[in-house]
Order: sequence, then C-alpha cells, then structure tokens
Amino acid sequence: MEEYDVVAVGGGVAGSVAARFAAQNNFKTLLIEKFKTPRNKPCSGIQFSYFER
Repeated sequence: MEEYDVVAVGGGVAGSVAARFAAQNNFKTLLIEKFKTPRNKPCSGIQFSYFER
C-alpha cells in the first residue's frame, strides 16, 4: 500500500494550491479529484493559470 505525507481531497483552488506547495516542500503528496479537468466550474479558473507558470 502507498503511503503519503499529504492527501488533498478536492482539486479546486485550495486543494490544488495546498498539494502543490506540499509537493514543492518535499512531502509525498496525493491529490484526489473526482471530476475530469478542465471542466465547467463556477470559479474564475485561477488554478489553471497558476499552474501554467
């Protein structure tokens, strides 16, 4: 069984950013999202432009 230091449930803005910062700080990180991306969503789409940098 895989073990992770951080598990982020939900790939919205908060979950995506939390997972990214955890991974950048050398935590073994798993991000779980139930929807395929990209998808229609009510937010501004900031997580996609954020990750394109």
